[in-house]
Amino acid sequence: MKNTFVVLLMLISCSLWGQSNEEDVQGYWLNEKGASIVEVYIIDNELRGRIVWLEEELNHLGQLKRDVMNKDPMLRSRLLVGIDVFYDFELVKDTWKHGHVYNYQNGHQYNAKLRIDEDGNLIWTGYYGILVFLSRTKKWTRVTDLQKYGLE
Repeated sequence: MKNTFVVLLMLISCSLWGQSNEEDVQGYWLNEKGASIVEVYIIDNELRGRIVWLEEELNHLGQLKRDVMNKDPMLRSRLLVGIDVFYDFELVKDTWKHGHVYNYQNGHQYNAKLRIDEDGNLIWTGYYGILVFLSRTKKWTRVTDLQKYGLE
């Protein structure tokens, strides 16, 4: 009986701890260069992130930017604002793992993991295939003033 209680207590603690992390990661995040904002959200226990704002929304022709570098020709005409750039992430302890990041600037998809650091920043690391040693890590900051970017 005592062992059952301990196991039950551990399961509840893990469940509550995971929910806290889910809440922490959701929201709006400004990339390092201040050029885009991604809304991170969870749907069906999967973390996703979509572009909601671009500093330069128009291309050199004065038209809304599109996903022109996408490897799939059928997707090249879609607008950048609104596309998912984070997808397939699942929560493992305090890190979102096994996900993918899409880089619309070169049309490549990378394996990735992300977490919230002690300062509340979104830290994500992307790597190609299994080449984790060639990874790149980015630090994004939470957007708290949505009106500043016309998002409210």
